[in-house]
Amino acid sequence: MDTEIMFARAEHGGHRVVRANRDIQIEWPQGAQVYGTARGAIIALYSGRPKPPSNAYDPHLCFDRYFRRGRYQRRPPPPAIDVLEMFRPDPPNQVSITRPETPISKTPLTVHVPALGIDLSKRAIEVRKIFFAGFARKIGQMGYDPEDVLQEVYHGILVRNKGKCPFDVNKSSFAHYVHMVVGCLLSNYRRRYSRLERNEQFGVFDVEGKEVDVALGNLALVEPTQDSICGFSLFSDLLEQAVIEAASQEGIDTQ
Repeated sequence: MDTEIMFARAEHGGHRVVRANRDIQIEWPQGAQVYGTARGAIIALYSGRPKPPSNAYDPHLCFDRYFRRGRYQRRPPPPAIDVLEMFRPDPPNQVSITRPETPISKTPLTVHVPALGIDLSKRAIEVRKIFFAGFARKIGQMGYDPEDVLQEVYHGILVRNKGKCPFDVNKSSFAHYVHMVVGCLLSNYRRRYSRLERNEQFGVFDVEGKEVDVALGNLALVEPTQDSICGFSLFSDLLEQAVIEAASQEGIDTQ
């Protein structure tokens, strides 16, 4: 074991203490004294005698605790900070080193802003595929022509490109935006033509009761019956009047 040199506490005289192996040597003013145990050396320091009596005070301290070593070592107090030191000016001859300023580049900064909206000149085929894949069967069941509805979708996308809700890749995907636009336009398309069907009649009914186009109907081949109906009604009225007058002459009651 290496030799360690320490000093006793001030209240115990501050004597020089040398530790080598298991022996502890204290250098008293009367001369050096070697102790075989740490307990005997500490009792001697507390009593202030190189050879303490048998009834001397025993503090029951271990060697490390007495000399404040290891886990018994005192933590240094936090450094005292003077608040006024923070507001004092720099010393007159202080040399400060500053970082050189980075030269500002004169190259203009280019920020890429994604374009909003859908360019139908490049992505019209994608819109058509999404439209037919998701809505063609439903539109056919409603009785509408999918191509007519597709033109309404194209028109609606062009209007939205210049409006408040153009396509933004940062907010939604392309397919989701197209589905949303088609659903909205299909609802408006159906509402518009349902109102026309309630207030207008398209085509005529044939002899079988089916509604057909006017060009395919037989209106031009059917002769008007207004004249014959009017003539028959006039003849029947005259005949009835003649019968009533003849019966009155004969004294027959026609009631």
